[in-house]
Amino acid sequence: MSDNLYRVLVVGPSGSGKSQFCNFVQKDLTNSINKVGFILDSTTIFPKSNKFKRIETNFDFIDTPGYSDCGTDDIEKSLKYLANYLKELKSIHHIILLLKFGERFTYDFKQYLKCLSKMFTANEFFRHLSFVFTKFPDSRSKMVLKEKNNHIVELNKLIKSTFGLSETDNLPEINIYYINTEINKDNEEFYQKNQDTIDIILKQILLNQKIYNPINTENLDITGINAKLRKEEELERLKKFTEKIKMEKTLREKEMMENKKRQEEILKMQKKVIEEKRRMKEILDEKYKEQLKKYQTLNKISNTGREVAKVGGIGVLGSVGLGLLGAIITPFCPIAGPVLIGAAIGGGTAGATEVAVGGTMAGVAEIKKQNL
Repeated sequence: MSDNLYRVLVVGPSGSGKSQFCNFVQKDLTNSINKVGFILDSTTIFPKSNKFKRIETNFDFIDTPGYSDCGTDDIEKSLKYLANYLKELKSIHHIILLLKFGERFTYDFKQYLKCLSKMFTANEFFRHLSFVFTKFPDSRSKMVLKEKNNHIVELNKLIKSTFGLSETDNLPEINIYYINTEINKDNEEFYQKNQDTIDIILKQILLNQKIYNPINTENLDITGINAKLRKEEELERLKKFTEKIKMEKTLREKEMMENKKRQEEILKMQKKVIEEKRRMKEILDEKYKEQLKKYQTLNKISNTGREVAKVGGIGVLGSVGLGLLGAIITPFCPIAGPVLIGAAIGGGTAGATEVAVGGTMAGVAEIKKQNL
């Protein structure tokens, strides 16, 4: 067998069908692997290994003695053999507790369960536990279903009270299955349906191992002392884990607060930048409007200067023509000629002044426009 072996402890009262169940999971229809006994004649005296492969996985179902086995009525002595056997294995992966469907929880069964509760802590037991009710009738009558529901309710109350737990204690949900391991060659459908239930149980065991570590059985005993120590270790680990979670939560909250503060500062800075951009835009817009206004004024002055210079230039040209005319007619008209010349000189001077003034206005305005 491979080292990757899943060890499953099969426990329960005598007559519940543990040996038959171990045969059934190996699909033995002859009951030849494990000898099957009866309630008053139990045949399993010591724990027995049943190694097999199913659903592509290696399993070891450990058949165990029930009450009044090992030649003694002492349940504790019976389970002492089991504790010593499990110590040698060092670990197990799952516990299957078998009960015969329809039977009440007797005083002996409660004592048996109490002894198991001393061997394992509540967490070890509940995290790795499956209940299997055997000899479940091939019937779905209202009476059978009602009894099935009563089993579940009573079983939860019993195991919680056995481990000293309250109704409000939060524990993993117990896996409960119902099968009939009786060999019925005449009803293949009934047989296959129960074998399908076995596959479901095995798959649940494998799934369980992905969540929880195997039970360490190296210091197992029936006094409850080692279980108490392991429970204290569990509580200490839980305390440290809780403190670690609390610290991580505090750090996360602190980091979230710091991130929130940084985000607020970033938003505040972004708002400040946006406001500054808006203010600068207003200033630039105002400045642009002022410059545009100045540009338009200077442009107007420049245009006016050009117009004045243009008019002055026309006046100068007119004065030149008038002066030439006066010079021409002076020999013939001694009075009119000089008058025209004088008028030409005055008009030319005025025109030249207009040209100078207009040119200066246009030039200064253009220079100021370039400096805007």
